[in-house]
Amino acid sequence: MSQKNGEFTIYDKEAAKILDDFLPDRIFDAHCHPEDFAKYCEDTDGFFGGRKRTVNMIPMPVTEMSEPGTGRATEILHAATKNVKAQLERHPGIVGEVMVAPGDTAEDIEERIAFAGSDRLVGLKPYHLLAVKKPTFNAEIEEYLPESAWEVAEKRKLAITLHLVKDMSLSDPENLAYVIDHAKRYPDVKFILAHCGRSFAAWTGMESFGKLRGIDNIFYDFSGICESPQMFMLIKTAGLEKCMWGSDYPISLLAGKAISIADSFYWIGEKDLERMTGATEFHSWLTGTENLMAVRQTAQMLELTPADLERFFWENAAELFFER
Repeated sequence: MSQKNGEFTIYDKEAAKILDDFLPDRIFDAHCHPEDFAKYCEDTDGFFGGRKRTVNMIPMPVTEMSEPGTGRATEILHAATKNVKAQLERHPGIVGEVMVAPGDTAEDIEERIAFAGSDRLVGLKPYHLLAVKKPTFNAEIEEYLPESAWEVAEKRKLAITLHLVKDMSLSDPENLAYVIDHAKRYPDVKFILAHCGRSFAAWTGMESFGKLRGIDNIFYDFSGICESPQMFMLIKTAGLEKCMWGSDYPISLLAGKAISIADSFYWIGEKDLERMTGATEFHSWLTGTENLMAVRQTAQMLELTPADLERFFWENAAELFFER
């Protein structure tokens, strides 16, 4: 069965009924990209109904950032900061991050933070799209995350939310060495490895999580992951207290899911669903439904309690972002 992006079908609704008995009463979305928090709440009602929600608002990356010589990156970066500022002013319960770029000095970043002008500005967000090296999916971390961001985040006790790239992700030797070195060198930075360390290919995280065990300032968000093995291994290895839920909204509204395949991963999307048939009929879900159902499977395997789920879906993020 094909499903359109953003289409919350009867099958998503059936899954939501199952999730209703599983989810706690409060949801802190540690990784999402809303333009407007009110619209975010409206769009995620299908997943959460009337549950209380708050977010860590992260500016949305766009492909125009990677266009060399156009000036679009600077323009987009300023517009993104302006929007975060407006949302923090309008919605007292949310927190947010500002984008950082490869050429930023500490003064550039401080000015961006000052412009945002809120004590609920809790983190910095680099994007590989801003790297000079092309294709940016092969960029080294230092090519899109400047050292100045670490210096500012250390001084201010901010988070840095990092989306790793390169084919082996967290299992890439250079990526892993960088993560270990910088987490230890900047102990007051709350270093968040997004998407379970970008383990869309489950093995890349499962082979590496243990090597980061015991580094106190490394945390993980579970945004966008649609399979349970890497979630299970991460909670078991790092501990539940290091893990937070995130939606990666508006990615959560896309039809399909990310799957591990061979030595990599593949995003099943709307076009794939249009042509997929099988011996038995299947009904697709939105990515957000896939993610939450995979979390539920993980919780079942680990025998997580309601108190554990409250910690995962709310308390860990609240403590990380509000207690500075």
